[in-house]
Amino acid sequence: MRIIIKVFGSILILSSILFGITTYALHSFDSETGIETHDIWGRPLTETPTIMKIPFGEDHMWAGWGWFFVDMVIFWGSLFLGGFLLLIAMSTKRERGA
Repeated sequence: MRIIIKVFGSILILSSILFGITTYALHSFDSETGIETHDIWGRPLTETPTIMKIPFGEDHMWAGWGWFFVDMVIFWGSLFLGGFLLLIAMSTKRERGA
């Protein structure tokens, strides 16, 4: 059972990192204008607000505040849940005779 929890926790951590990278790094571009139009999940991109240009950069487009918060909940939630599962799996004592 501990091995299953470790594997599941590791998969959660790795998938949250992959989700974060793909969500904010991969975009589709309009071939005529060269402007980002959609992210990898098909969400239309808009101009980044001034406050968010510091972490994203001047020319980065984004999906909006609502999707930003959803992405953060998914990313950090799965990262913490995966870490919690790994912590539980490593701290559980092995039962003898079972």
